[in-house]
This record gives sequence, structure tokens and C-alpha cells, in this order.
Amino acid sequence: MSPIRAKYDICDPNDSTLRVHPLDKSVTNIYGGYLEVK
Repeated sequence: MSPIRAKYDICDPNDSTLRVHPLDKSVTNIYGGYLEVK
């Protein structure tokens, strides 16, 4: 099963202060403007 990818509203994936809004708390990775959740 593929990971769920939800776009976040911050442009810079290298920013450590990203304010992401995942549907699921188990965020495993942030990359290329997407966040990956289990």
C-alpha cells in the first residue's frame, strides 16, 4: 500500500520550522513539498 501524500502549504522543504497540517500524526518524511504519513 502506497504512503499517503498530502501537500503542505510551506514552499521551503529545507525549513526546519515547517508548519505542516497532516491528517495523521505519524509523519515519517518531508520531501519535495509533500509530507509522507504511515
